[in-house]
Amino acid sequence: MVVSTDDPVILDHWLRNYEATLAGSVDELLLAINGPHAEDIPVEASKVRVFRFPQANDHGWCLEQMYPHSAADVFLFMETDAWFRRPAIADGWFSAIESG
Repeated sequence: MVVSTDDPVILDHWLRNYEATLAGSVDELLLAINGPHAEDIPVEASKVRVFRFPQANDHGWCLEQMYPHSAADVFLFMETDAWFRRPAIADGWFSAIESG
């Protein structure tokens, strides 16, 4: 799950990194685009479900809106100012959690 502002430059940079490093490790990305231009931001990414909120809501509120729409057992909460540097790094984290 990631909550983003409606800044297309920041979101595009984050989504390119997601595709290169994280998309292969997740079943689905729940993405909240938050801000008055949320409806105008195109999203081209694999395995993504987009939630658009035109108000300036805080991240916690957005996560609460998305959480009930997922059937996942394990979640990774991300910020758009954080990204992975190597592909599949999250695989180890998910494996450790899922194996107990």
